[in-house]
Amino acid sequence: MKIRSLICAIALIYAGNLFAQEANLVKYVNTRQGTNTKYEFSYGNTYPATSLPFGMNTWTAQTGKNGDGWKYQYFEHTIRGFQQSHQCSSWVNDYAVFSLMPVTGKLVVNEEERAASFSHDNEIAQPSYYRVKLDNNITTEMSPTERGAHLRFSFPKGKASYLVLDGYTKMSEVKIIPAERKITGYVNNCRWAPKDFRNYFVIIFDKPFVNYGTWENKKNTLAAKNQTTEREGVGAYIQFKDGETVQVKVASSYISPEQAELTLNTELGKFKSFDDTHKAADKVWNQMLGRMAVEGGTEDQKATFYSCMYHANLFSHQFFEYGKDGKPYYYSPYDGKVHDGYMYTDNGFWDTFRAQFPLNTVLHPKMEGQLVQALLDAKADVNASTGNGVTPLMAASQEGYRIVVQALLTAGADVNARTSDGLTALLIASENGHQRVVQELLAAGANINAGIGFMRFACDFTPSLALSFSLAWCNWQRLAPCVIPSSVEISL
Repeated sequence: MKIRSLICAIALIYAGNLFAQEANLVKYVNTRQGTNTKYEFSYGNTYPATSLPFGMNTWTAQTGKNGDGWKYQYFEHTIRGFQQSHQCSSWVNDYAVFSLMPVTGKLVVNEEERAASFSHDNEIAQPSYYRVKLDNNITTEMSPTERGAHLRFSFPKGKASYLVLDGYTKMSEVKIIPAERKITGYVNNCRWAPKDFRNYFVIIFDKPFVNYGTWENKKNTLAAKNQTTEREGVGAYIQFKDGETVQVKVASSYISPEQAELTLNTELGKFKSFDDTHKAADKVWNQMLGRMAVEGGTEDQKATFYSCMYHANLFSHQFFEYGKDGKPYYYSPYDGKVHDGYMYTDNGFWDTFRAQFPLNTVLHPKMEGQLVQALLDAKADVNASTGNGVTPLMAASQEGYRIVVQALLTAGADVNARTSDGLTALLIASENGHQRVVQELLAAGANINAGIGFMRFACDFTPSLALSFSLAWCNWQRLAPCVIPSSVEISL
């Protein structure tokens, strides 16, 4: 029976791989799904992220002002930049952002004045490729790698050709190196991170500079021929030959400028042209989307399905990088130090633990194991830095949730004893199987409220929590082999 099951599993994987190789599924994905939204009412609060699955960065057109959580809204008609983004929620906003904006004719750096009108009829928005032709006849194209992107800007013939780098909000630094056709620097815009947090970037161009300078986005003053500056909101501008077509390679790092250079060479060095990068990104997404084959249905239904699947494979973002030895390491925002291993971020556990993480255990069991280990490492980083955790959430995880975990273990054992199948725990919970969990949650909530004023919702949503933690137990059974040494036997 085990051998037969193994053969079936291998056959399914092989068939899935063949399907992924043969099918062009990215054509179904519309990354603008959910972007017709605003602060007053949400239809999704998404933006058209051009990104590889779970990449460290995404790239997107920017219709909103710098610092606005609604960075791309479908009903807007102008674009003011093409930015590196990490935002997982409009409500918590973005971090480590910088943008590039092509300008033709007169050089304009002010984000309001440089904004160019466009039509969605001249826009292609896919996971592996974004293209828009602005009404001023500039065409921008973007294609991603995990920690970088390849862009191509095609300026109208006979017109002045500028590219504006915007340092967004808070501190930034730029260094222009004309001889190497390169810009390096960092940004540190972020709401919750150590003061020394930086996103180091390196940008290289395939065409020489005709002119260049720096500027700042508070008063929009320019400094012609200036090569280096560091202050709040600084950026750079580059002028190319009139009517030029310019390819741009970008990579970034939270660890160091040297790591950003290494990543640029590792991820983008092998691609000679923009089209090569685009083709490689298409392949990654087609293989990913091909893990689920659907039959029947209309073309519109397939578009809805694969657009949703695209959104389900963006977050959590990788927060680790690969060193010269090819091993993963990461900058920890919890203690401001560099550690070996994996780290993930940009995920709202509130909204995703019922569906996203169960899906990950099916589609990405190895990654899900890395993510759980990353959660444990994050807690260790906090403890090493503060000795007891710095937020109510961390305190709750150390104090109140110890009771919850014990209750889940006990309840899970009860379910297995009754059904010999932990996967049915959710159904039993809806009846009476997890009454002990509910009581322990109430007690934990009361204890936490008395101490630090956290988890008051425990008394208000106990049915939901009972179901949620029941599902969490089931998922843990699936996930445990990914994070527990193979020498430990677990009955699934």
